[in-house]
Amino acid sequence: MPNEHILADEAAGDRWSRLCRYFSERYALSPDHPLAESSAGGAQKWLSLGRSLVEGSKQAPLREFRPGQSPKGLVLQEQAEGDIQWVVRMSEMMQPDPPVRVFISDDDDDRMVLTHTVSCVSAFAASYLFAYHWVRGFTTFGEQASDIWKRLAEECVVGSFAELKLIEGPGLTVVYEETGVAFPETRPTIRVIVPRDADLAQLPPTLREKLAK
Repeated sequence: MPNEHILADEAAGDRWSRLCRYFSERYALSPDHPLAESSAGGAQKWLSLGRSLVEGSKQAPLREFRPGQSPKGLVLQEQAEGDIQWVVRMSEMMQPDPPVRVFISDDDDDRMVLTHTVSCVSAFAASYLFAYHWVRGFTTFGEQASDIWKRLAEECVVGSFAELKLIEGPGLTVVYEETGVAFPETRPTIRVIVPRDADLAQLPPTLREKLAK
């Protein structure tokens, strides 16, 4: 049976190992899946994780990014027509888990503007993948997200994974971000992820009615 407390268990190894293990176990990936642990830097690890899990990804190889006079960097991922780009500085590329800078396009000035910095590639990868790689559940923003999280925090054990707050249980993962981690979102965000065949009766009371609809 999969470990139900992988991400929030600091004693289970480094963040990247825990993230790979979570997706390997929760999504029943084959033993030869490219999500094997690696001694490469965090950015190279993201290429393995992102390309293997984001279905239909057309992500190009790492490419150079240099907004104005800022330090040279490489783009890990970009969204839509490049209006959001996630960048690791070239000088930090081979760190085990380097920070990721989030840029958005400024339509008025035709340039990329830094919105915030994510503490590490692992936190960026977790936030990005939880936004896109799940099949049942829901995402809510703002006051409703805060309200759901407060009630869940009274019913469940809360853990953390870098900037992300987590609740993990049998067939359940809840991810809470006070402000955006991978995304330039200023409102609280909560993502609730359950398997297709989850027994709703086993879930916290706060979630049963919402997921039963």
